[in-house]
Parts: sequence; C-alpha cells; structure tokens
Amino acid sequence: MKRLNNYTTMKNVLLYGCMFFLLPFVNGQTNHHITQKNSTGNPDLIIKFSGGEGTKESPYILSTSSDLKQLADSVAFGKSSDESNNWSFNKYFVLSNDITDDSLRISIGSLSRPFQGNFDGKGFNIPLAINSQSDYTGLFGYLLHANIQQIVVSGYVIGNKYIGGISGYAEKSSISACTNTAVLSIQRQK
Repeated sequence: MKRLNNYTTMKNVLLYGCMFFLLPFVNGQTNHHITQKNSTGNPDLIIKFSGGEGTKESPYILSTSSDLKQLADSVAFGKSSDESNNWSFNKYFVLSNDITDDSLRISIGSLSRPFQGNFDGKGFNIPLAINSQSDYTGLFGYLLHANIQQIVVSGYVIGNKYIGGISGYAEKSSISACTNTAVLSIQRQK
C-alpha cells in the first residue's frame, strides 16, 4: 500500500506539479493562479476576481488589468464540468470602472479555447497594447456563443489575421453598443 501512495503522489507531482511551474510564465506574463484538484481529480483554477460568482445574478466583477489577465488565463487554461469543457461557458462578467492601472497585452480566448461567456463593459474603457504574431487577436481573440455589450477599447492591436478591437473573430455571438478607438495593424508572418 505504501508503494501505491508513493506512486500516486509522484504521479500527481509529475502531472499536476508541472502546472505550478508553467503557468507563471505563459505569454511572458506573470500568472497568479493557484491550482487544486477538483472532485474528479483534475486540476482546477481557483478564480479570484474583484468580486462576484460568475452567475447572472452575481457576475464576476472586473476592475483591474490583473482581473482581465486572469480572465484571459482562465479561458486559456480552465476546464468546466459541463459538456462544453470551456471554463467561460455561460459565465457572466461586468466591468466596474475604466481600467487605468495597465493596458491588456493578451487576448481573451483563442480558436481552440474561445470565450463563451457574457461580458457587460457598462460603457467603461479597456486600454489595449496587444502585439501578437497570432491569428484571432483583439480584446477577445475568438468568441463562440458569447454576448458582449457596452465595451469601449482604446490603444492598439497588432496581429497576423482576424484582428479587431473588440474581437478578432466572432462566431454565433452578439456584440452590441461597443466602441473601438484602438488602432489595428496586420503583421503578416513570412
């Protein structure tokens, strides 16, 4: 029995322990997520925004660039227990103020991990400083079955193809009452 425990512990260190070391360096950004095992034994992200529970009645509150970076990382790395297997699926987010502490430098969502939630910017501004060689670049890189409203973006977005201020690509999604003043540039890979 002792060998099984040691083997299981070593397996968990090898499978899940690496995540602790890799997550802090994603996209050259520091990531302050903490992981733990959920009831099925898979690693989950413990999400800590400025408030809320992610429901329609109590949406996650985003008030800093760190909250937005955490949202991007959560969409990229989080798993959901529902059939969509997408962490953002049917979750709700609201912006509580203009983001003034720093510009967002990474997109929220990608082709393989699209943003699938509901985001209400309440008319507040998010400054962007995204310079990527990837496709699907913008505040939201890729949207799928998402609802986006009342966001204002400024700054710049540089990407390879499918770029936009609000979204690089939106599939079966709704974008309403949003304003983009960000400068968009295509940087084709050779």
